[in-house]
Amino acid sequence: MLKPKILPDGVTVTALQTALHEAGFFKDAPDGVPGLSTRAAVIAFQEANGLSPDGIVREEFMRALGGTPRKAPRAVEPPVLKILTGGPAVTALQKDLKGAGFFDAVVDGIFGPDTRDAVIAFQKANSLTPNGIAGAEVLKALASAPKKAPTWDEEALQMIRQGQDAWNEWRAGRPINLEGAQLDRLRLPGGDLSGINFKGASLRGCFLQKVNFTGANLTAANLTGSNLMESDISKADLTKACLNSTLLCGANLERAKMQGIDGFEVNLRLANLSRANLSNAKLMGANLIEVRAAKCKMTKAICIRASMSNADFTGSDFHGASLCNSRLEFINFSRCNLREVDFTHSSLISSNLAALILPGARFLELAPGVSTWKVQTRAICSCLPAMGLA
Repeated sequence: MLKPKILPDGVTVTALQTALHEAGFFKDAPDGVPGLSTRAAVIAFQEANGLSPDGIVREEFMRALGGTPRKAPRAVEPPVLKILTGGPAVTALQKDLKGAGFFDAVVDGIFGPDTRDAVIAFQKANSLTPNGIAGAEVLKALASAPKKAPTWDEEALQMIRQGQDAWNEWRAGRPINLEGAQLDRLRLPGGDLSGINFKGASLRGCFLQKVNFTGANLTAANLTGSNLMESDISKADLTKACLNSTLLCGANLERAKMQGIDGFEVNLRLANLSRANLSNAKLMGANLIEVRAAKCKMTKAICIRASMSNADFTGSDFHGASLCNSRLEFINFSRCNLREVDFTHSSLISSNLAALILPGARFLELAPGVSTWKVQTRAICSCLPAMGLA
């Protein structure tokens, strides 16, 4: 959304819209509301006049607009956002829906099921057709919708940026709410963040090594690219959190709730995942080398192209998980439930598959007539001779 604070001094949104309308770039009647249609018109004008198309109104923009700008080749329509679309416009939509109290998931710029459901909820609340498509009607209504009051503690938001010592002394024993707070690039190594409500907060690119997150609420929080090495995150709730490219080496995630996390290339090397719940987690390209994960729950997890060598998954539940194209050498899978697990093109050299449940698992074609495991792949599994199946 275009915000008035980024306009040059003395320029109002109405004046900007009027000038863009006269130049043929703003289709609607000027209404003074800094919505997505205004931003789209600004970007279209910038592109037509050789300016950087970033949607920000600077002095050079106003000079071009007040001079003899090129006319728009056609009327500029606001974007129509729907399922499977993405980009800055979707990011702005998600932020606006979150600000209006309709979106609780991670702001990631991808129009997925959570965004669609939020759009439908907004449409129903505003007597619009609930089709899950954010067109001109939805965007205009959203631009003028009342914004939800911030839920976080402003004093806490200021103190958390004062460094470890000041923060730890100030927060002692206080119940703190930082739901939805913007904390990107926060540096608080060794800080005490235990029990804090970070639901839906943005913590991208943070340096939080050796931090105490015990029992914290991190549901739908965005931790993309953050460093949480050796942090204690035991018993924390990270349901549907975004952990893409996050460093969690050596972290303690014992009994953590991690259902449905996005963990593309997350680094969990040497982490403790004992009794953690990673059901439906997306761990494509993840590093799980040497993790301790006894009795963890990995049902329907997606671990494609993951590295899991030398890990201990004793007694864990992998029912329906996908472990395709992964390195699974020297893993302890003893007493695991591997029912309907897909090991397509994975390497299980010297892994321990003793006393486990395997119906429906997919490995490789063992011999003519052997079809009990729906064998379809070329996995390397040196333990099969010991099981009498080679």
